[in-house]
Amino acid sequence: MKETQVWKIFQTMPDLKRRRLKKWVRSPFVNHRPDVVLLFDYLSKPGCKAERTTAFSKVWPDRPYDDDLLRQTLHWLLECVRS
Repeated sequence: MKETQVWKIFQTMPDLKRRRLKKWVRSPFVNHRPDVVLLFDYLSKPGCKAERTTAFSKVWPDRPYDDDLLRQTLHWLLECVRS
């Protein structure tokens, strides 16, 4: 996941901007997907390793790993970050 655009943005984003983005991602006017919020929370934690399987298990603890679903959620998170 470290090669994704979302992760690269998170690595360069100042803390103040990240806190503002947290409110933005949680806004029902911008995002209606709870999985996007959970993925944001995982990636924005200090010391996050950004491993795909760990991220997936944090967002969907009861499901087997599905890379397509994770990539789709990363896409929606990137769309929130870009807007």
